[in-house]
Parts: sequence; C-alpha cells; structure tokens
Amino acid sequence: MWRSVINLEWQRDPQGYRLVGTDAVSAMHPAPPSTFQLPLGETPSARDVNRQQRVLRRGGQLVPYRPLDEFGFLFKHFASAATDAQGLLGFIEKFGPLTPAGFKTDYGDPVAPILEHAMAMREYIGHCQTDHGGLIERIAIQHGGITLTGMVVKFSLDLGARAPRIQFYPRSLLDGLWFQLGQALASGVTIRQCQHCHELFEAGPGTQRRTDAKFCSDRHKVLFHSGKRGGAKGEKPAEILADPALAPHLD
Repeated sequence: MWRSVINLEWQRDPQGYRLVGTDAVSAMHPAPPSTFQLPLGETPSARDVNRQQRVLRRGGQLVPYRPLDEFGFLFKHFASAATDAQGLLGFIEKFGPLTPAGFKTDYGDPVAPILEHAMAMREYIGHCQTDHGGLIERIAIQHGGITLTGMVVKFSLDLGARAPRIQFYPRSLLDGLWFQLGQALASGVTIRQCQHCHELFEAGPGTQRRTDAKFCSDRHKVLFHSGKRGGAKGEKPAEILADPALAPHLD
C-alpha cells in the first residue's frame, strides 16, 4: 500500500506580527486578484479596504519548525480562526505566515485572498458534513479544483513498513493546509463543528468520536447541556462546576 507524507518545514517570527491597512506598503505592492469567486458578505467599500490589508512580521530572526508535524490537522484551526483580519492575525501569530510573502518585512501576507481560502475551506467542510455530492460539484464545476502554488514530489521507500512512500513538499503553509484537507476528505473522515466551542473536530472510523457526534469531547457535551438546563438563571449544577468530567452524559 502506498503511503503519502506531507513534508513541510516552515518559519515564524518570534517578535510577532502586525496588521497594516491603507499605507505605503499597500500602495507599493497591490494585492493580487481574488483566488475564489465567493460572496464575502461585505459591502464593496469594505471589501476594497480589506483587500489592501496585510499581515507583516516585526523583523525578528525567523525560527524554523514543522507545523504540520507538531499540530496535526492544522487546517481545522485555520478554517475556524481566519473569519476576519483579526482572526487571521491571531493564526499567523501562533503558526507563522501562510505564504512566502509573509517572510518579507516590507510585503506580508495579503489578508483578503487568504480569508477567501479559509471561507472556501469552511464551505467544503460544511458540504462534507451534510452533502458530499455538493462538495464534489463545488470543487469540480465552480472552481475547477484548487490550484496549489507548487509542490515537490519524491518517491522513496518506507524502510520500517517496507512499502513505497510518496513525500510531498509544499512550498507554502497554505498549500500544506489544503493538502491536509484533501487527505482528510479523501480518507472518509467526517469533519464536524462542536456545538459547544464551535471548533472543528474529526469523527468517524479511526477517530475518537462517532460519525454523528455533535461535540468534540464528552466534557463539552456535558457543559453544553448543563448550560441549557440552567435556563433563564444561567446557573450550572454544582457538580458541573466542581468537576465537569464527573457529570453524566446527557444525550
């Protein structure tokens, strides 16, 4: 059996990042055209302003690390966090820029196109939960697939498993996130959103949650239902406050 591995070494600025708007940087480096033709739910004027926003690093010595190895399905965090410019900034603060442009102190990651990538991921994940046929149609017909910026592919042998292995080397973190999402969808794993914390989680065979799970953990299931039982008073039962893990499962 073939084994595929995503091999990505990335970098982040330990001094952090900042969000810039309409300034000299934006004027010198116009934002690239939109990657996706998706409605963003914004007025044209707000959209134009957002397109000029970028996330710049503060100029520290870049530190290498391997984000996809350290954080598992990182695409879930990206899709959940990058709902606006501040959310994208928070993601980049933790995990580094999404594109090689983010390594440049005078350029940075363009906000609007990257937010469209995150929106597309959320849409695909939503189709995965409720309408797999809709997901296939959306990718194949409307977008014609997602074009990655570049990928080095190497064929090798996994000596431990004594089986062929293909290693994929994405050229950006954003490409790596799309590749992760593609692997997850192709594997048959269901990606769901927790009704308590609203974070994405995996469900189905090979995971710790049932395919029809509504919560990422038993603890969040208990907390969600205890909040509903509190009613207008907004009070949680004393045993929940003391130790939610000891509470019975309520559904």
